[in-house]
Amino acid sequence: MINLDKINPQFDINNIDPAQLVKLLSDNQKIVVSVIAIVALVIAGSMFNDFHAKASSLHAQMTQEQSKLDAIKARDTAVNDLNSFKAAIPKELTVFDLVTLISNFAKSNNVTIASYTPSQTKDMGLYDEIDVHFDLASDDFKAMMIFLKQIERSKYPVMIHSWIGHEDDSGKIIFKIAISAMLIHP
Repeated sequence: MINLDKINPQFDINNIDPAQLVKLLSDNQKIVVSVIAIVALVIAGSMFNDFHAKASSLHAQMTQEQSKLDAIKARDTAVNDLNSFKAAIPKELTVFDLVTLISNFAKSNNVTIASYTPSQTKDMGLYDEIDVHFDLASDDFKAMMIFLKQIERSKYPVMIHSWIGHEDDSGKIIFKIAISAMLIHP
C-alpha cells in the first residue's frame, strides 16, 4: 500500500524550487509512478473508447453506403434489362406497314383480301394498340391456316384477336379476322 502520510505538506506551489521538487518526487516515487500509470491507463481507455466509437460509426456508414451502392447497381441492371428488351422489340409498325405485311402474307398463300377496316389507335400506357379488320377469301382451308400462322409468327408484335369463316356455295372459304399490333413507346 502507498503511505500518503509521507507526502511533505510544506510544498508551496508559488515558490517552486527544482531541488525541492526533485526531492519530493524521489521521496514519493511509488505514488508518482502509480499516479502516472493510472493516468496513462485512463487516457488509453478513453482513446480506445473514442476509437471504438468512431470505428463503429464508420462501419455503420460503410454499411449504409454499401446498401445505396447495391440499390444503384440493381437500378442500373433493371435499366439495362429494360433497354435490352426494348432493343429486341421490332421497330415501329404503322397501320400502312401492317396492311402491307398482311397483304404480302395473303399474296404468298393465295388468299384474297376483299376489304380492310383500320380502327383507331388505343394508348395502352407503355404501347399503342392498332386494330385492323380484314374480309378475306381463300380457295382452301389449308392455305387459310398457313396464312393465319404466318401472321402469328411474324417478327412484328402482331396477334390475331379473332377470326370467323364459312364455306360458300362455290367452295371458297370466306373469313374475317381482327388483328392487333403493338407500337412500343420510345
